[in-house]
Amino acid sequence: MKQKFLPLFAEFIFRVVTEVPKAFFTADPIYRAMRRSGLCRNNVQRGIYNLHRRGIIETNKNGYQLTDKGQHWLNQNKYKYFQFANKVWDKKWRIILFDIPTLMDKQRHVFRSRLKNIGAYMFQKSVFVFPYPCEEEIGYWCCDLELSDYVDVVVTEHLGSKEPDIKKHFSI
Repeated sequence: MKQKFLPLFAEFIFRVVTEVPKAFFTADPIYRAMRRSGLCRNNVQRGIYNLHRRGIIETNKNGYQLTDKGQHWLNQNKYKYFQFANKVWDKKWRIILFDIPTLMDKQRHVFRSRLKNIGAYMFQKSVFVFPYPCEEEIGYWCCDLELSDYVDVVVTEHLGSKEPDIKKHFSI
């Protein structure tokens, strides 16, 4: 349940603190999606309480907002719970290739973690495959981690003999 709850809850929190007034808290589409997924309202309320207790969000007359500590937390975690708004497959594969020097070991670990968090398929240790447009996000990550010289994204229509397994992985 944790794997299903965290991405939905994170997206819910990001929307709540940025655009959803407190009065519309339960009417939010993400909240309804969480309910359809079998998540309990109490879990959501406990999650919000936890963020409030940790000083990440605070209440005001319009609803919830991020504190300075919360803004830092959001910047650190927004890629961890990255969700693609457009999940319609365009029949093209994105192959993310990287060859990051050992001197940049920490950045390589963070980059690989971000790829895993968005659900990319590990084709090889430094080759990942993803079916949805992600070039812009990968570019942001590379700028953020100073890896632009070491990462490439190739778009192709075929993956060879592993394509059926990868399609199964992504349920397409």
